[in-house]
Amino acid sequence: MIFRWRRVMANGKSIRHNDNRKYWELARRYQTVLRNELHPNGRKIALSTVFQKTYTVLAICDYAIRLGLSSLEEFNSRHYEGLLAEFNEGRTGFTQNTVTRGRLQTTFNVLDDLHTLFARPLEDGRFLLNDGFRFACLLSADDRRAMARKGKDTGQTDDVPEEVVFAHVAAAVEYVQLYSEDIMQLKRRGLEAQQKVPDSKRARPGEIIAYVARTLLDALLRSDRRRIFSGNTVNKRKLGSICGIEVQTLYKERYSGMISSVERWLNVPSAAAFSSAQAYLVAEIDKFNKLDARTPKQRNTAACVGLPFSGEDGEFAPWPLTALGSSGVSGSSVEEAVTDLWTSCYLLILAYIAVRLEEGLTIKVDCIVERIDGPYIRYRTSKAANTEGGSLVERPCPDIVVRAVQVLTELSAEARKKHNTKDLFFVEHRHGASNLEDSTVRQRLKLFGRRTGASSIEGEGHRAVVPNEMRRFFATMWVNYYEYAGKYESLRRFLNHAWITTTVRYGLRRDDVPRLSQAQAKLSAKVLYRKLLDGAGELSNLPGSILPFLDKLRVRALPLEEMSRELADFVEDQGVELFPMAWGYCAWHHSAALYAKCLEFELRKAGTDRIDAERSCINCDGCQNLLRDHVFDPFYEAGAERHARIAANPRASRALRAVANRFVEMAGRALSKVF
Repeated sequence: MIFRWRRVMANGKSIRHNDNRKYWELARRYQTVLRNELHPNGRKIALSTVFQKTYTVLAICDYAIRLGLSSLEEFNSRHYEGLLAEFNEGRTGFTQNTVTRGRLQTTFNVLDDLHTLFARPLEDGRFLLNDGFRFACLLSADDRRAMARKGKDTGQTDDVPEEVVFAHVAAAVEYVQLYSEDIMQLKRRGLEAQQKVPDSKRARPGEIIAYVARTLLDALLRSDRRRIFSGNTVNKRKLGSICGIEVQTLYKERYSGMISSVERWLNVPSAAAFSSAQAYLVAEIDKFNKLDARTPKQRNTAACVGLPFSGEDGEFAPWPLTALGSSGVSGSSVEEAVTDLWTSCYLLILAYIAVRLEEGLTIKVDCIVERIDGPYIRYRTSKAANTEGGSLVERPCPDIVVRAVQVLTELSAEARKKHNTKDLFFVEHRHGASNLEDSTVRQRLKLFGRRTGASSIEGEGHRAVVPNEMRRFFATMWVNYYEYAGKYESLRRFLNHAWITTTVRYGLRRDDVPRLSQAQAKLSAKVLYRKLLDGAGELSNLPGSILPFLDKLRVRALPLEEMSRELADFVEDQGVELFPMAWGYCAWHHSAALYAKCLEFELRKAGTDRIDAERSCINCDGCQNLLRDHVFDPFYEAGAERHARIAANPRASRALRAVANRFVEMAGRALSKVF
């Protein structure tokens, strides 16, 4: 194992930068002490633990940098009080997330080391560290153990915010359904172009000048400032990269005149300047056309592939792709798009089958099997009964997952053939081809979230997703589908709540059930709060068993914050959980069974659990547990128009017209209007 000193610190500079030299020296000295067993306690620790503690030291240095300190020695009691407040909330102070008890204990031990090894000399008078704390942050080992109990249980990870979950899934669906064909086609073209023998023939006279003129004219007519314009100047590096010529060449007289004409328009964007620049460029192109009417040949590999390229529009589209490989010059590249396509497939498959990373990466390319009732996905999951190879599992598989498997199969087909493997997630990269490590997958998820904007939370920056969090993605989507899915066109087109329900039913683990209930309770408080604030008029479309409490709460006219707390307490006391259906929420609670139309009379007893029965909007109409909300309006609006036509059709049967009329009447009540 090799420790790579590549961390970018909180000041935006590498740990090896001269401004961070004291922190780098501290981290290297600390790692040396641990690796060479120079610590006064004399204990030998594993290399992985040494690396983990070194990363913790770097995180502490980052914390100091954010406080404006140039060394840990400047840490004072005021800084310590802020750190102690974070510890009391179960956080390290280095991130906003609650961490495990083990992580807190490790952090406390490192803090103690940074004091002991810096402030206390060895027997020979030497100090092992060049920097550290002048005082002990936590007085004793007992103090550290007590404070560590503020953390969460090991294995318990924070819930991913609902908006981040939906944005990631929507982006992944778009990539797989809308962009995969174009991205894979560009990848194939790039490989073919790179394998061709270079043409040794020189360019025809005036060909390069005409190509530069065409590129400038194209940018001028489209006003595409992001492509080759930087502020009020032409970015010669980008222009040279696109046209396949050296930057120095563009300073020659035969090119500088064209560039100057465009820059005059950029600085004074008038109609006259625009016409002058356009005429200048067209004249240069016409000079070459008169010499040779043939289409000028492309001067670089990117142009041969067809870059820059833009495909189908979408909210998370990667277009335009301007280069083959990632570079500091290009905005988006085919290489980045291929990486994000792989991440999209990985996200959809792993989130659907709800297994851990190490289990998911063992899936094979022949994992899709056809059964009588449709496609199934086959994979292995580790169980106590079969710890060697795991238990073979088959689950019904939706079309989106089938498509993701097909894309992954094609993406690395040649690499699998070359290395004689059938692993689905085997991937090509700059260093060859292999199954990816956990850290690489994490990095890909992080970059995918940033490039698509899926990890962005307004006012809070980015919330990266890690592999182990994805097995709860579809449980979160099932609970909150009607709250968020309507915001994304890709989810409306390619996902539906029915198969997400199937996903949750098959993939939910026993330890996920309490978390799912918590999510339902959280949604309950959110929806009831929204209904309470809908207006000053009569509360409507609410379960009769909940309505009295909300009426009393509204009459009390409490401050909004206190009202929200009262609602949360009511939801917890009554055990309210919302079960989403296409036509409304089924608000189940301790006494819901007394009023449930879906239960037989003998089962209508307080405390009865909700059964997984067949339900319809007609059967649920009039049930005291049905909660309607504006997020279900599209269902009633579309259904009302369709059923109104059926009711008005004289050739439809009497029974069918009666059902249609009943739906129209029900939709009118839900939408508070007449059809």
